[in-house]
Amino acid sequence: MFRLICLVQTNDGADIDAIVDAARTMVADEPRIRHGEVMRGLGKLKDVVDHASYSLVLDFASEEDWKGYIAGAPHVKFHEYAFPFAKHIVVTQYELPD
Repeated sequence: MFRLICLVQTNDGADIDAIVDAARTMVADEPRIRHGEVMRGLGKLKDVVDHASYSLVLDFASEEDWKGYIAGAPHVKFHEYAFPFAKHIVVTQYELPD
């Protein structure tokens, strides 16, 4: 399995709930995602460290499925909507052990 984790800090004034809803729609519409979580950040430590406004944890059967997701219509649609609101994005990918 191949995992993508994406932490996004949005610009001030962004409608985070609408972005999270759009990301959840993307997850539901993308058949290559085996499991996906999209969550709004709670900001419990925002006075001490930077925090993510929302996060995505997405699992794929393979790196090839992840590449297909990146090019797929649900991701492209979400990216076009959400990217203008992104202030900072941190991403990591890794193979999950069997």
